[in-house]
Amino acid sequence: MVPLLMAGLVFAAAETPPQPPPKSVSPVISEAPHKPKPSDPVCHQETPTGSHFSATVCETRLEAEARTRRDQKALDPTLRNVPKSFTH
Repeated sequence: MVPLLMAGLVFAAAETPPQPPPKSVSPVISEAPHKPKPSDPVCHQETPTGSHFSATVCETRLEAEARTRRDQKALDPTLRNVPKSFTH
Protein backbone atom coordinates (compact mmCIF):
# COMPACT_ATOMS: atom_id res chain seq x y z
CA MET A 1 0.00 0.00 0.00
CA VAL A 2 2.81 2.41 0.87
CA PRO A 3 4.58 1.91 -2.51
CA LEU A 4 1.31 2.60 -4.27
CA LEU A 5 0.81 5.79 -2.23
CA MET A 6 4.40 6.91 -2.94
CA ALA A 7 3.96 6.23 -6.65
CA GLY A 8 0.75 8.28 -6.63
CA LEU A 9 2.49 11.22 -4.95
CA VAL A 10 5.39 11.11 -7.39
CA PHE A 11 3.00 10.90 -10.32
CA ALA A 12 0.89 13.81 -8.97
CA ALA A 13 3.98 15.93 -8.44
CA ALA A 14 5.20 15.21 -11.95
CA GLU A 15 1.93 16.39 -13.49
CA THR A 16 1.78 19.67 -11.57
CA PRO A 17 1.58 22.45 -14.13
CA PRO A 18 4.56 24.77 -14.04
CA GLN A 19 4.01 27.85 -11.95
CA PRO A 20 4.11 31.17 -13.76
CA PRO A 21 7.19 33.22 -12.94
CA PRO A 22 6.65 35.67 -10.11
CA LYS A 23 5.71 39.15 -11.17
CA SER A 24 8.83 41.20 -10.93
CA VAL A 25 8.75 44.78 -9.87
CA SER A 26 10.76 46.78 -12.32
CA PRO A 27 13.01 49.12 -10.37
CA VAL A 28 13.19 52.69 -11.55
CA ILE A 29 16.85 52.89 -12.42
CA SER A 30 16.56 55.41 -15.20
CA GLU A 31 15.91 58.30 -12.81
CA ALA A 32 19.01 59.86 -11.37
CA PRO A 33 18.84 60.74 -7.69
CA HIS A 34 17.79 64.30 -7.02
CA LYS A 35 20.91 66.38 -6.64
CA PRO A 36 20.16 69.35 -4.40
CA LYS A 37 20.72 72.74 -5.98
CA PRO A 38 22.40 75.62 -4.11
CA SER A 39 19.20 77.62 -4.56
CA ASP A 40 16.99 74.95 -2.92
CA PRO A 41 15.41 76.24 0.29
CA VAL A 42 16.29 74.59 3.59
CA CYS A 43 14.04 75.15 6.61
CA HIS A 44 14.63 74.07 10.19
CA GLN A 45 13.55 74.96 13.71
CA GLU A 46 15.90 77.08 15.83
CA THR A 47 15.48 78.01 19.46
CA PRO A 48 17.33 81.23 20.28
CA THR A 49 19.50 81.15 23.40
CA GLY A 50 17.47 82.05 26.48
CA SER A 51 14.12 81.37 24.84
CA HIS A 52 11.65 78.51 25.03
CA PHE A 53 10.04 79.40 21.72
CA SER A 54 11.46 78.04 18.50
CA ALA A 55 11.32 79.82 15.19
CA THR A 56 11.36 78.43 11.69
CA VAL A 57 14.45 79.58 9.81
CA CYS A 58 14.50 79.22 6.02
CA GLU A 59 17.52 79.88 3.86
CA THR A 60 19.02 78.56 0.65
CA ARG A 61 21.56 75.73 0.75
CA LEU A 62 24.24 78.17 -0.29
CA GLU A 63 23.39 80.50 2.60
CA ALA A 64 23.27 77.58 5.06
CA GLU A 65 26.71 76.33 3.96
CA ALA A 66 28.14 79.85 4.20
CA ARG A 67 26.69 80.26 7.72
CA THR A 68 28.13 76.89 8.77
CA ARG A 69 31.59 77.85 7.48
CA ARG A 70 31.37 81.26 9.18
CA ASP A 71 30.30 79.67 12.49
CA GLN A 72 33.07 77.05 12.30
CA LYS A 73 35.62 79.76 11.57
CA ALA A 74 34.41 81.77 14.57
CA LEU A 75 34.60 78.74 16.89
CA ASP A 76 37.97 77.46 15.67
CA PRO A 77 40.18 79.86 17.72
CA THR A 78 38.04 79.22 20.80
CA LEU A 79 38.41 75.45 20.50
CA ARG A 80 42.18 75.68 20.01
CA ASN A 81 42.56 77.24 23.47
CA VAL A 82 40.80 74.42 25.32
CA PRO A 83 43.18 72.75 27.80
CA LYS A 84 44.01 69.12 27.08
CA SER A 85 42.50 68.06 30.44
CA PHE A 86 39.04 69.04 29.18
CA THR A 87 39.21 67.07 25.95
CA HIS A 88 39.97 63.61 27.44
